[in-house]
Amino acid sequence: MTKRLPVTTPYMRWRDGQMVSENDLDFEQNHKLQTDSAIVNNFFGSGLLLYSPTRQVIFDSANLSSEQQALVTSNNFDGRGITPHGQPTDTALGHQLEITVTGANVSLRRSVKICIIGLDFEGNIQYEFFYFYKNETQVSVKHFTSVITLLFNDFKGNQNCSQNLGGVVVIKEALPMQLSREAKTASQNLEPNLFFRDFKVVDQSLGPNPSTTLSLTLQAAIGSAYSVDALNINTTWLNKLTLANDISTRYGQKFKAKVTNIQKVRLLLGVERNLAVPSSQYFNWSGNIIVSIHALQTSVDCPTDVTPDDAIDFDPEPTALAQVVITQDI
Repeated sequence: MTKRLPVTTPYMRWRDGQMVSENDLDFEQNHKLQTDSAIVNNFFGSGLLLYSPTRQVIFDSANLSSEQQALVTSNNFDGRGITPHGQPTDTALGHQLEITVTGANVSLRRSVKICIIGLDFEGNIQYEFFYFYKNETQVSVKHFTSVITLLFNDFKGNQNCSQNLGGVVVIKEALPMQLSREAKTASQNLEPNLFFRDFKVVDQSLGPNPSTTLSLTLQAAIGSAYSVDALNINTTWLNKLTLANDISTRYGQKFKAKVTNIQKVRLLLGVERNLAVPSSQYFNWSGNIIVSIHALQTSVDCPTDVTPDDAIDFDPEPTALAQVVITQDI
């Protein structure tokens, strides 16, 4: 709500023949500025509402419906689509969502996992997932005009190894100007999607393999009006590259960032199992993996080379901006 500013401020009372000092003029000017500021603030506002009187609650696990409570009683709550209790109020542009977990038995190894599936402002189906390794509040990166379904793992539990870590989950509209800590300047599709690769569905009898079971579970959660294929969820890799045991083989990915401050880069690396050694050494490896970040050049190396039309097509600078060495011990 807009905080009202006083419109009455001290002012100068001028008289004929009065000697005027610079302090008198400053006093008069401050009166004028404060009065104008108060009128603008009180009648028009600042344009930002930092605190909304009420926020729409999308889901509250402390107030489950009778059907949802029956799923908890039968240990079948996790791993299936859960109907939200409310919808975002802005159906044109959507809302970022605030997810709060309290009272859960979570730690660095155990986490409550939540996935929200809904629509963006163009009516396209989308999803976003969250890991809660501590009781805290997280804010979605995406805006949702509608929430179709919610998926949980390691929250209320199920009969397919999803733990009951307990606690209360409340999902509501985020406050205006509330920012997500996971804002990204550049990203790629997550392949393999580890969240859904490890997702524990409630019923394993839906299909002959985990991928089919997951697909049928998600399709049942979002309903027949949407296709699960539109979510573009892949639980296997798109392409697998093997790092050669030499110092010359390099793999890279170009991206354009609108900032000069890179806070975090996340890579997914794996080790193939070596069956020729004892089981305790299946995933042992030696040597160093060097990860470097290079800026893109703004000119070509050779005057006769073709100058790219797009900045992303330039070669990287030879000197690295940042570099880290990864070994098996690190």
